[in-house]
Amino acid sequence: MVFFVGQLLFYRQGFGAHANSQIVFDLGKKFRRLKTDFRVDTAAGQRASVVFEIYGDDKLLFRSPKMNKGDLPRQADVSLEGVKTLLLTVNDAGDGITEDHAN
Repeated sequence: MVFFVGQLLFYRQGFGAHANSQIVFDLGKKFRRLKTDFRVDTAAGQRASVVFEIYGDDKLLFRSPKMNKGDLPRQADVSLEGVKTLLLTVNDAGDGITEDHAN
């Protein structure tokens, strides 16, 4: 569920991470699709910049453009057909990890 407070967008659930990080899920080939929103956290500092990646069984399925503080959320929609292991990454966009909080 998504809701707005003033001009800020909030989600009731999800994952937060700091660059550089990885979150791994054992899917056991039981899922067909991943649909998700992603963005730099609204509480991140002004210098925050990240790139999001989604891997299925070590194969790159999705890579976001560089995202900065204040960018609107973007969406990813990827097939997980036959995927055993899902890997979500948050990378520092090549400029260091300072203030790089992501959701």
